[in-house]
Amino acid sequence: MIEQDSNTDRNKDWWEKMVKEGCGFTRPWLNLEKNEIQQYIHNLQGPPNEQLGTMFPANILSNVDGKDVLCLASGGGQQSAVFSLLGAQETVVDITMGQLEGDRIAAKHYGYEITTMRADICALDFRHCGKE
Repeated sequence: MIEQDSNTDRNKDWWEKMVKEGCGFTRPWLNLEKNEIQQYIHNLQGPPNEQLGTMFPANILSNVDGKDVLCLASGGGQQSAVFSLLGAQETVVDITMGQLEGDRIAAKHYGYEITTMRADICALDFRHCGKE
């Protein structure tokens, strides 16, 4: 059981309400094509400052194949669909079951595996995580 404060409860309840209402941020993207995503990435204009290049979306998205990606508070089946179609192995953490269901729907639709975890990202404890 996740221990939550009143702000967390309100946040979770609001997002579950948005899922039930079909808000655009809660609906999985089920009409993506990998080649269209790659073309979009290729057509993005570079950042104005060279130092920002490593954080530029095109650089990040073009280099995720075979990598583990952790999506925090990004349930809904949107970001996870993009990263997974580009070859990432994903774990999605969200506080709402409705949002995580969107990620599972997208994974089933596109045929990739995904790990979903219901958790409050404000209470995550990574002290014992890591490769051994």
